[in-house]
Amino acid sequence: MISYKEILTEIKKLKLDVEDYNNDQINLQKDIKKIKNNIFNIKKEISELENKIENIDNNINNNIDILLKSDNIWYMNGNYEDLKIWDFIKTNNTLTSWKKLGQNKDIEKKLKKGDIIVWYIKKYGYNSIVRVLDKPFTFDIEKDREELSKYYEAWKHKFDTLDDWLNHEKINNYKRIGIKVEFLVTSNNKFIMKPETINWQKKWSSGFQGSNLSKPNNEYWKEQVIEIYKYLKSK
Repeated sequence: MISYKEILTEIKKLKLDVEDYNNDQINLQKDIKKIKNNIFNIKKEISELENKIENIDNNINNNIDILLKSDNIWYMNGNYEDLKIWDFIKTNNTLTSWKKLGQNKDIEKKLKKGDIIVWYIKKYGYNSIVRVLDKPFTFDIEKDREELSKYYEAWKHKFDTLDDWLNHEKINNYKRIGIKVEFLVTSNNKFIMKPETINWQKKWSSGFQGSNLSKPNNEYWKEQVIEIYKYLKSK
């Protein structure tokens, strides 16, 4: 016969087992809830990534469509010194050039809002395609001193002071030009100098002399520009 004490002990043990079971059930429910939350978060992240990919694809397609529809796709050279301050140039959305008698003298008349410029960094190659947001303007070395000081950072190796750099245009009789743009694609470390870079088999246009705004005499120019865009966008 089981004693009364043994019965109580067994009952106590069973109660503890029931309590452990209930605790296990509670913990299991918590784990299930955590798993459900993790699944929800993973699905949310997947959805966000899919939306980002879709937006990127839409952006690429929209920009290619802009290039296809553009009647004015220009070529311009930029200074390799600008690469030192390229992050500022992108943030400021302003490319710079210069005009002098015989060089870019008509740039303010030629370049219109909505035009496309394919930017070629001298000694390096193509690195940007931009859409013009407004007609070019001439920098005033007094009124625009603060903004110009940011561009001077790229020229410190040649000019001891900001004033030396600013007054260089007076001494050499030229004017600095600013062009407000939207960067459709850009890079400060990927460049396209040779057609082989983008597996281009047709007539190739690049490396023109001077700072003049120009349009290459090339029936495949627009097609070349689109391939340049695709290459830079993929990097």
